[in-house]
Amino acid sequence: MASGMSKMINLSLKKLVQIHFRPHLNISMLRIDDFEKPSPMARKHCRAQNFEQDNVRGTWLYPANRHSCKVILYFHGGAYVCGPSIMQWRMLSHISWKSGYRALLINYRKAPEHPFPAALEDMEKTYDILLENTNPENIIFAGDSAGGGLALALAMKLRDEGKPLPEKMVLFSPWLNVEMDNPETAAWEERDNMLALPGLQEAADLYCGKENKKSPYISPLSGDLDNLPPCYLMVGTNELLLPDCRKLRKKAQEAGWNLKYEEWEEMFHVWMLNIPFLPEAREAINKILQFIQDRDND
Repeated sequence: MASGMSKMINLSLKKLVQIHFRPHLNISMLRIDDFEKPSPMARKHCRAQNFEQDNVRGTWLYPANRHSCKVILYFHGGAYVCGPSIMQWRMLSHISWKSGYRALLINYRKAPEHPFPAALEDMEKTYDILLENTNPENIIFAGDSAGGGLALALAMKLRDEGKPLPEKMVLFSPWLNVEMDNPETAAWEERDNMLALPGLQEAADLYCGKENKKSPYISPLSGDLDNLPPCYLMVGTNELLLPDCRKLRKKAQEAGWNLKYEEWEEMFHVWMLNIPFLPEAREAINKILQFIQDRDND
């Protein structure tokens, strides 16, 4: 059963977030919450350092307590039109601090100013830069919402190009199918107090432009799952993205992909971003930490 705090946050999402996805996408309001750099709370246990190379910008987080050769490359969410947010910085900082891993968040180019493939190009360029000094088995992809879909799409592209793949992936409430054509999605929308189909469909149009929305590099649910790194996916049962996550689970089982899949009862979209205040967020992140630090699932 969801905690009282979780229920309170869930109820507040309609007025705080969903209002910007219905009846139309309000990018200017969504971007009010953008934080290009880590917040003071995110810097409490991590040192921040600018990253800028080959016209790609982001920020390194170095945990103050200890250092590891491992790197988390983070793909932030925001429907491809906004972000990162203070909550994404806070969660990533917490994971970096507790794991001892360095983390790199890239402020990739956004739609509508920069439609596909700009975001994918920025993240692939960053990964190529990391490979110059880091072994791929020491790199972990992690992403939330649109960033989760982007992380999986990049893994597919790297595999198709014959490039080395990261050790593992972590997907938080990923947006896997921007076409949003799953017939079950509309029914689950009634449970979702954060996202809404009208705004997501507008964001998808802006992101894709004239590109095919079913391209696996845009909607990785359409892609081949062979020879991908082990992955941990978490999604809540109060999310309209749940039906497509279930589809991915079924495809993974058929393909033999090592996917650790969890549905969290009564949880809302990207609830784990509410670390450290929400009990379910703390539990989720502790599980993620165990996954990324455990070599038995390699």
